[in-house]
Amino acid sequence: MAGVSADPWASALAKGETPKSFGLVLTTLWETTPKKLEDQYEKFRKEVYAATSEDDCLYIYPYHALHCTVASLCKFTCSVGRELAEGDSKRRESYVEAWQKVVDKVYSDPEFPRKPIDVVFKQPELPGNTAIMMIENPGKEVFAIRDLLRKACKNNPVLKEAKVDCRIPEVTHFPNIVHSSFARFKKPPKDERKIREIFKAISVKWEPIKAQIQQIHLTQETIPYMHMDKKISVAKTYDLAASIPQPPTSIPLPTSKLPLAWPEKAPDGDWNPFPDNSPNAPSPSMPPPHIQARISDRQKDVLKYLRTHPDEASVKAFLAYYPSLRKDNSSG
Repeated sequence: MAGVSADPWASALAKGETPKSFGLVLTTLWETTPKKLEDQYEKFRKEVYAATSEDDCLYIYPYHALHCTVASLCKFTCSVGRELAEGDSKRRESYVEAWQKVVDKVYSDPEFPRKPIDVVFKQPELPGNTAIMMIENPGKEVFAIRDLLRKACKNNPVLKEAKVDCRIPEVTHFPNIVHSSFARFKKPPKDERKIREIFKAISVKWEPIKAQIQQIHLTQETIPYMHMDKKISVAKTYDLAASIPQPPTSIPLPTSKLPLAWPEKAPDGDWNPFPDNSPNAPSPSMPPPHIQARISDRQKDVLKYLRTHPDEASVKAFLAYYPSLRKDNSSG
């Protein structure tokens, strides 16, 4: 039986450390799986830890890091990912913006799935150095998305202009299975055969669990193996239930009879950080400093989107509700 070596990132995470990284990942089934899966996963995790306590060699991800990778647009383990992690933040922003344009176009393709994807989480396995759960995808929709992305990588003018390296598989990687990696060796086991036998004995009790892929997230992997906060890591979310490939904002244009409705979402499809200006709107309370900082950062993102997408109907409608932003945003 071939020996295993310690995974340096798993070793660090097991110690409570948060190694710095940069990856760009299209991910799904992240903190959106059924409660039944969470309960069974946590039970499995505790059983494995208890049964291997004398040979404490495995690091099993906490539930909040459980996910499925649709595509690694930039692997955090590759040289490009390491350079971006240590480099200038503006370069990372440029990298994310370029890929977002590419993914936006792929999302608008008629072949992109337009309904939730049915999947099944299968029994955990430990085939090599990494424990996985295979995810059954009968309709093959995940593979269809990967095919669209793979085609989009070839000689893409947006990626070329932004000097984005998308070599496959050195930088950009499309898995050939649908799965969730969830455990790695933090140190070599004393008795590898015994560890694998224990793992298998607990795994056979697993009951397959049905789930649905409803959203896919363009995510910056700033801590290895998706251990970062989802709220501040997702660059954009793509809703599979959307019938048409456009931002989900629907803001009525001005009419002589009806007032404008406050847009719950900004033109980029994410939450609206600007207040409701309607006469009957409640007066908002002053948020705490850390929330105010998040609102301010979000406002900057929206203003940037308004500047860079001036011809979009959703942008024009948004500015119709906030005419002052035309002046505030005109100088860039």
